[in-house]
Amino acid sequence: MNPSIIILAAGQGTRMRSERPKALHAMAGRPLLEHVVAAARELSSRPPFVVYGHGGGQVPAALAHLEA
Repeated sequence: MNPSIIILAAGQGTRMRSERPKALHAMAGRPLLEHVVAAARELSSRPPFVVYGHGGGQVPAALAHLEA
């Protein structure tokens, strides 16, 4: 079985008092979302689907270097 993985990354991060989407805040030198995408790729050979809303252009731009 090779499931598709859906990552929900639509949080605004208003309690973080930042204009940056919550999923793009850094943890261990990389955006949090990048860690989640890396883990998803280890679990499935299919590319994960990332659902985003807030900061629409920022999320795809932050993940563009992972397209391969």
